[in-house]
Amino acid sequence: MAETDEAKRLREAAQDAHRDRVNKIAAVGLFVLLLIVFGVVKLFVDHENLQKCVDSGRKDCFNLDQPPREGVRLPVR
Repeated sequence: MAETDEAKRLREAAQDAHRDRVNKIAAVGLFVLLLIVFGVVKLFVDHENLQKCVDSGRKDCFNLDQPPREGVRLPVR
């Protein structure tokens, strides 16, 4: 049985719609993957910079917050 032109056109339209949907999902997935890779690379670079700072002997490489002035206080000798 030969496929009619109308049936063939409908089948191709459905395939095109499916292909477009898959391409959009793949593009979003790739974008998310790139964001994750960018974040991991930034973490590595920040860690390397901090390590270089500490290795150079500097004392101001990172900010240590002041302890709270309220709450339980331990005795200091």
